[in-house]
Amino acid sequence: MNKIDINGKTFERKHIYLLYIYCLDFLLLLFGLYNILSITGMITIVYGYYLLIKYKSIASVIPMICHSYIISGYIFPGPFNYDIFNTLQKYISIILYIILNINSINMKELTKYKYTRIYIILIGIHFIFSFNDAIPLLGKSYLPLILFLIISLGIINKDKVINSKFILKYFRIVSVISFVTYFFPNYPDIISNLFSSGNLFGGISVDDYNMSFMGIIRNHGIYMDHRIMGIFSYLYLYVAVRAKDNNKFLDIMLSLICIISTASRGSFVVYFAILLAYLLKEKQIKILSFSILSLFFVVFFGLLSLESNDKQFLESFNLSNKENALSQRSIFADYSINSFKENPLFGNGYGYLTANNGNKRFIYASKDVIYETVSDAYLFSTLGEIGLVGFILFILSTKEIFLKKKDIISIAFLIAYLIQLTGTDIPNMYMNYCFLLIITNHLQLYSKSKNEIYETAS
Repeated sequence: MNKIDINGKTFERKHIYLLYIYCLDFLLLLFGLYNILSITGMITIVYGYYLLIKYKSIASVIPMICHSYIISGYIFPGPFNYDIFNTLQKYISIILYIILNINSINMKELTKYKYTRIYIILIGIHFIFSFNDAIPLLGKSYLPLILFLIISLGIINKDKVINSKFILKYFRIVSVISFVTYFFPNYPDIISNLFSSGNLFGGISVDDYNMSFMGIIRNHGIYMDHRIMGIFSYLYLYVAVRAKDNNKFLDIMLSLICIISTASRGSFVVYFAILLAYLLKEKQIKILSFSILSLFFVVFFGLLSLESNDKQFLESFNLSNKENALSQRSIFADYSINSFKENPLFGNGYGYLTANNGNKRFIYASKDVIYETVSDAYLFSTLGEIGLVGFILFILSTKEIFLKKKDIISIAFLIAYLIQLTGTDIPNMYMNYCFLLIITNHLQLYSKSKNEIYETAS
């Protein structure tokens, strides 16, 4: 079994430098030093691709996938330039990774992804018959799944060993920089200005309604998106509880603090499912569990004490309450189920409910927002778009990917993730979805020594 670099410390050090440059870009963004950011951002891109070409490792790709938002809009301003540059960072990097490792493709690996490949074929058929609806979802969810499958065909097997210190340092560094900046005195104003200016997302302004929750500013982190930050937090926990590392308590604390600061309720569910499964699996955990629960209550209720509507926030977790987190998406769910009833077997077409392709339909109005597509109800929209056949294949494909190692942690993760998909649309989050699949499927963390993490179980 060959290591991706003979000198593991050199590999780790160079990739840590890449993360530090990303953190510098993030700080420049927050402090409004956009002229300097345009320079350091280009350095980040060049250095990232240098590492990718030199080491041909997925470790070089992951930071470029996850951090492109903070630099894309300021290096090449404007919607068109932003789209090109953002694509370069997210899609081209992983495509280049595949090209550099093309000789490692082993079609026999397809047997491990029986349902995933059938699901991909089914969606491809939907593209033929409902092209206009499906095409807006090509880059959102379909291409990330295809790219994940391609790198799973032996390519990532060639990239077998990563120093575990780098993987965990990646999560630690991102957690620390995201949480420290969250406590900047003017953080709410900074985020509001960045989102409303339109420069961050290539000329698209984002309304204030998604920046805070119940008067508490969300931690959008280095990803500039509290939802992605929530996903990052529970993936961090997932890696931490599987890794052979002596700093497990530190990693759990950091991930816990981050998940709380995002105020992302769906991610809460997944995070604590993983955490409880880990606590159940481990025998001697009394001190650890007491510390975790104590910190949770102190931080959680400390945040709530800042907001007069804390009762309403707590009630959003109550499934018997009309305003709970799931019922707030019930209109999207009902709309999707009605669509499902029209064509229960194969649905009305991929993207029929969720794609923003210019076909206007009134679904729901909330305050000043009119929803013309279904969002934040992925399982229901899947049922309405690709019917029972597609829905079952999606569930089986997800199970196939998540349960490569069948234990209580993976099972809890899978169940909680599917619950989260009733109130969010993670598979439509572009290459962040691919990142999630890579972590859950390939970073199963089988190791022969505490300094190694295997990217694949095979």
